[in-house]
Amino acid sequence: MLSYNLILNHGNNLVYEALMTEEFVNEYICKCTISVNKNDNSWNISQWYANKNYQHQGYGRATMKYLVNALYNLYGVPNKLVYIWNNANEYVYDWIHLNFDAKISDSTLLVLKYSDEDIKEGHEYFLNIDKFFKYFGIGEEK
Repeated sequence: MLSYNLILNHGNNLVYEALMTEEFVNEYICKCTISVNKNDNSWNISQWYANKNYQHQGYGRATMKYLVNALYNLYGVPNKLVYIWNNANEYVYDWIHLNFDAKISDSTLLVLKYSDEDIKEGHEYFLNIDKFFKYFGIGEEK
């Protein structure tokens, strides 16, 4: 079963979470979280993962598609789409680059070049919005 909820309303930032669950199973299959900034219609993807027993079976894609479609119906296409990658699982890094042309901003690259600190912006990857929506088949004419 797929469901999504507004889990946090903090001023101009709204945080939505989608869960895929199965009846009589005490854990979720997949979880996706996107925060929407109403001021500039930017979206930040902070969670997108399936539990280990459910990985590589399409559950993550189905859950994210469900959430993105719901947000698209509420807000339209975002002006900016950011994926927060925690530097774990190198295949995620490779995958977001391959599928969505993920990039760190030039200003962040300069800061990272001269800093030994782990800064928040170093985990923010800007995604190609057109490729992202095409991947899920959202917003395409029928």
